[in-house]
Amino acid sequence: MEKEQLFEFFRKKRFFPIGNDINYRMADQLQETILLMLSDNPKLPIHILLNSIGGQVGAALTIYDFLMSIPSPSIGYVNGKCHSAALVVLAGCKNRLSTPNSRFLCHSITSSIEIKNVLQTEEDIKSYFNETKRMSEAVALIQKNSFGIQKEDFLKLSEKGERTRIPLFADEAKQYGIIHKIVKKIPIDFSL
Repeated sequence: MEKEQLFEFFRKKRFFPIGNDINYRMADQLQETILLMLSDNPKLPIHILLNSIGGQVGAALTIYDFLMSIPSPSIGYVNGKCHSAALVVLAGCKNRLSTPNSRFLCHSITSSIEIKNVLQTEEDIKSYFNETKRMSEAVALIQKNSFGIQKEDFLKLSEKGERTRIPLFADEAKQYGIIHKIVKKIPIDFSL
């Protein structure tokens, strides 16, 4: 199947897979695709399949806000990894499902930029740390509102993830409220 045919197939099934790093380009593509889906029928659910190690938190926050604002219910399916920024995307889904052996990793927000090369002044450094702090607070609030995880528990979970890099399995994620249900089969008809 060609890439354009695959895109059209997924669009008709109201399905958007996220299998790579989450970034602003992918966030734009997700929004465009979902807007097309909504133009077909604004009431049918949108399906998001996650198998991602995360990515840019700002892009994940953009996706979260978009999913929360659309009229269609969004259903998130985790099959594989749901780490870091992917947890923020999952939090934007109204219904959250996972296969039994999926893994979930929460950690504190970090950056891949080299401060000494990009941030030239003291004011630049302060702005960078203030933005990082605001994003961390936004993510903690999302985790509380979507998953029911209190800020203190979220910080403990993040510290554990940061320290050990050992992810939660689906049953543990369910206990934390990250997912609603564990499923053996993703309930989407993929027939042509």
